[in-house]
Amino acid sequence: MIDTDGIYARASAKLREKMYLLKGQWFEKRDACEVCGVDGRPQHQEYRDAVGRVLYNWTHELKKEPIFEQRGKRYRLINRDFKTVKPGDFSSKEIEFVWPYGIDDHTSFQFDKSISIQKGDVIGLGGEGNKGKSLFGLNVVTGNMDIHPTTLVLSENVHRLEERLSHFDWVDIYKDGDWKFEVLEAHGAAEFLDIARERCNNLIVFDWLSVTQEAYRVAEFYEELGKMLDEGVALVIQQKRSYKDYPVGGEGALDYTSAFLLLQSGRISVEKAKVTKDFDPTGKMYSFKIIERGSRFHDISEVKNCHQCKGKKYYQGDICGDCNGTGYKVVGQYFTDEEVGYTEDIEL
Repeated sequence: MIDTDGIYARASAKLREKMYLLKGQWFEKRDACEVCGVDGRPQHQEYRDAVGRVLYNWTHELKKEPIFEQRGKRYRLINRDFKTVKPGDFSSKEIEFVWPYGIDDHTSFQFDKSISIQKGDVIGLGGEGNKGKSLFGLNVVTGNMDIHPTTLVLSENVHRLEERLSHFDWVDIYKDGDWKFEVLEAHGAAEFLDIARERCNNLIVFDWLSVTQEAYRVAEFYEELGKMLDEGVALVIQQKRSYKDYPVGGEGALDYTSAFLLLQSGRISVEKAKVTKDFDPTGKMYSFKIIERGSRFHDISEVKNCHQCKGKKYYQGDICGDCNGTGYKVVGQYFTDEEVGYTEDIEL
């Protein structure tokens, strides 16, 4: 005989534990089952029924303070915990943040002088495969590990980490025989949110967020991630297809990030910079090289799309002779004053 009351109690406890994953959205019973670890297998039927009973009871039987609102087959978690804002709550919360740079030649992505990173910020980085995403993340980790408690979250290639770090010979990454930063292995948005909840005051680099279905929920992930952070900052790395303008989820992630970068074929562009200081780098693009077995950036320069091929690398069926097939030119080195928009200072 199946202990249905015991199953109901476990489903209730698990759903209460994972309810934060359902906040701010309409969801169906199958979504509640998923966050509770219940799938479609026949042996999970009793658990699916129990989750359904919990949803019904928390919607209809708690007359004064129901936990869920229901519309048809969809549910929404009722929020009764609103944050009260007091004077002084949002005084300057900028933190020291070290962006990747050219270790050997001291070149830099010039946005490092302008993008302001605040406590609780989420940074997005979308990039094509094998073009430098993990290198960027590792440079963020090693650049900030002596400043902030730092956590690196890997979803793949964990076995390659030690070999890659062996080439980071310009910085001491060890303390008492261990790395100066924490390394965790996790998979998927739900586990990433669990980590952010437990490490809300850390600098967390998620390498990388894999989304194979329900791409429309990527923006929800970024929104929820921002709510999890307190004093900490998160960098989320996503895969981008070469024929797509943005990673999976489209531009939705830009709504909930303080900075969003796109990395492809030796170039990185700034798609969003929410808080800036000296200048707004949004729309600017930088070229770079990767050297020393993928351990560091080199020869970083601001570039613009080639005027002739418009960044396509080919012109009239042949490799563009104006940019030698790179698709871009270095600003200030090959561009005319008109192309870079230069104007002389005029005394008034």
